[in-house]
Amino acid sequence: MPYYRKKIPVLNARQYAEYKNEAYANNSPSSPQTSWDYPLYPLESSTKMSPEELERLVGDGIDWQDEIYHPAHTQEYQLSVTGGVEKHKYAFMLGYLDQNGILKNTAYQRISARLNTDSQLRSWLKMSFNGSFSSSTNKLVKTNSNDGSSKAGGVVRKALTYSPIPPLVKDENGNIIDYYQGNPADIDTEDPSYENNWGSTPLRFLEEATISQGMTTFSGNVQFKATIIKGLEFSTRLGGTYYEKKNDNYFPRTLSEGVSYNGVAQYGGLSFYSFITENLLTYRPKLKNTDHKLDIMLGMTYEQSRNRSLSYEASGFADDFLTFWVVNSATTTEPITVNSNLWAIESFFGRANYNFKDRYLFTYTIRSDGSTKFARNHKWATFQSGAFAWRIEQEPFMESCRSWLESLKLRLSYGESGNQGLSAYQSLSIVKPTTSTIGNSIGNAYLETQQENPNLKWETTAQYNIGVDFNLFNSIIDGSLNIYRKDTRDLLQSVTMAPSTGYTSRTLNSGKVRNQGIEIDLNIRPIKTQNFTWTVNLNWYTNKNKILDLGPVEEQFSPKLGSAYGLNVQPFIQKVGYPIGAIYGYVFDGIVQNESDADLHTYTDESGNIIRPNVGDLKFKDISGPNGHPDGKIDENDQTIIGDTNPDFFFGFNNTFTYKNFDFGVFVSGVVGGDIINTTFMMPMKLNAERNIPVFLYKDAWRGDGTSNSYRIIKSANADPQKFSAQYLDTRTHVRIKNINAAYTFDSKKIRKIGLSSLRIGINIVNPFTFTKYKGYDPEVSASTNAISRGVDMGNYPQARTYSFNLNCTF
Repeated sequence: MPYYRKKIPVLNARQYAEYKNEAYANNSPSSPQTSWDYPLYPLESSTKMSPEELERLVGDGIDWQDEIYHPAHTQEYQLSVTGGVEKHKYAFMLGYLDQNGILKNTAYQRISARLNTDSQLRSWLKMSFNGSFSSSTNKLVKTNSNDGSSKAGGVVRKALTYSPIPPLVKDENGNIIDYYQGNPADIDTEDPSYENNWGSTPLRFLEEATISQGMTTFSGNVQFKATIIKGLEFSTRLGGTYYEKKNDNYFPRTLSEGVSYNGVAQYGGLSFYSFITENLLTYRPKLKNTDHKLDIMLGMTYEQSRNRSLSYEASGFADDFLTFWVVNSATTTEPITVNSNLWAIESFFGRANYNFKDRYLFTYTIRSDGSTKFARNHKWATFQSGAFAWRIEQEPFMESCRSWLESLKLRLSYGESGNQGLSAYQSLSIVKPTTSTIGNSIGNAYLETQQENPNLKWETTAQYNIGVDFNLFNSIIDGSLNIYRKDTRDLLQSVTMAPSTGYTSRTLNSGKVRNQGIEIDLNIRPIKTQNFTWTVNLNWYTNKNKILDLGPVEEQFSPKLGSAYGLNVQPFIQKVGYPIGAIYGYVFDGIVQNESDADLHTYTDESGNIIRPNVGDLKFKDISGPNGHPDGKIDENDQTIIGDTNPDFFFGFNNTFTYKNFDFGVFVSGVVGGDIINTTFMMPMKLNAERNIPVFLYKDAWRGDGTSNSYRIIKSANADPQKFSAQYLDTRTHVRIKNINAAYTFDSKKIRKIGLSSLRIGINIVNPFTFTKYKGYDPEVSASTNAISRGVDMGNYPQARTYSFNLNCTF
């Protein structure tokens, strides 16, 4: 049963009213307001009420987190059947998953099946088949958005910022006697002025918006293995995958997304297939001298993939009853967008392994890969790798250590690999149809939207690795240590083009990045008796990356986070000498405490205007100017590296205890260091009382000299965020108990009486506890999987705490 783990305290009804009073009192000290208009139900009028009166009537009001989140139930069933005869075996598995989301009206259902067979067709010929099918339906919700407004910012953000005050109810004499206690999702409960500015309540969005995704997948492969002569084996595999994905969305006229369009329907469809054939020839000669062992493998693979997508949008419906099912009745239809991509990769490769006395091991690999994604004369590239391992414990001089040293292996390796991770046709000139005026007539024409790149080629990574594997004290302690360095050159990047070129961007090979780090794995068995064992698995690793070269430029920026409300910034910089993930912005210098402080921080802005900040406003450091020295201005020259999303290190440890038939395990993971850009609180930090805010912002706001150096004065005239700074950064450091599990395995002799060969029951808790100073829901959040812009919280779907009961039985 999933449940959301963390609740962010936000202002209750009285606190929200006091927050509004304070904002307007600070804005107009001579005429402060102590009561505000609150909506009456039915929403025909409003009434003024003080915070004290409001609290007596409505209590704490509505916490929208309690309204949109709920405990969710999950059911999962798996049935497997195995059987066969000596030369023909099969395994069939059937699964069903029904998972409700922790956000109301979100759910995921999936049915799946798998069939595996193995057959010995001849003494020299084997065949195997693997096939799978799955069909799923996902009922989704817009939890995050790159639009920072409360209207379109997603329900996770909106639950923290929507008004906590329910409509009030009056009697026939006009006296306020209660508050409306009906369904919080009822549209009749919303303050029209608030809804007009900030959209529907988050609960109503969950109940009325339709965002559905269906997916059907087929995959399978068949493989033949033939022994040609002793030591010579040939295998061939033929496989394929096909899936269809459909997205059906509808936003009714009762929501802000559809109100201006009389309902909006969106459809998206994607079909994908891939086909692969693999052929391997392996030779393992039996050498006369048994000190020498050799195996050689030659291979060839070919894979072809294609996708096709279609999307359209329609609006203007007579009503909202049939949603997107009557799209043909819409009065407005946007142009249909169709895309199709076809690409293929072919590879030839060989590998040789040599083993001398099981003591010295050598491996050499060479492969040549060709991809249709690259330019005509750069489709093919060759990559080589080599590795050496030395089993030191086999050496005669280690004889005296064998009583406590079971194994000690030193490993050295170097290799290159290629990356073709880009969409198809990036090396080609692309045109799209348009119209053009010739004389007095309009004719068809074609517009080039992408410039040809005849030099686009493979991105290459060269990796060096040194490692040690060890096993000590009769397997009480074993583990490994790895030190690596990866240099990636000819980076595949989409580079923004100058507007004068007529193109927006171009994909090219530019730059070099280095990643280096250390990985340590350690397994310890402190106790091992006949009835009780205790095993500890430890893992620690760190990775540091640095940009070594960016080609023709010294620095460049990732795309903007979003389109409005503080998100139209480019906080991620790529700069030589700094890591991917470096955050760029102004240096936040606290709050202006008094008039002298305001005089001290008076500056000239980008337009040449002299700006004297108000007491209680934000202040920023003047760190540089055109000549590299402070110049009394706060402008783009004062931006610098203010953070880094990369952690200092990661760690994890797993404790497993077994006592007779019982077992118990606890897995803990953590991160130390690194920053998160938390956009969830970007607009609440405005502190102008236009929306609700978290309690910590209200309590830590500036209220006089020395009261706070973190958050500005509460004031209705506070403007939107203008400068991105470290004020919007939060810590990634955390320790999380990822999993707690306990199980009991029944004695097989006893359960045979009820027709079972095995029976195991258990309980499992996922994400039960997290220890962190991160102010958002989840310190593991990242709105993007792109390496250049990871570590951003855009109001993402929180990870759930999940309790589950497991039953496994075999007949």
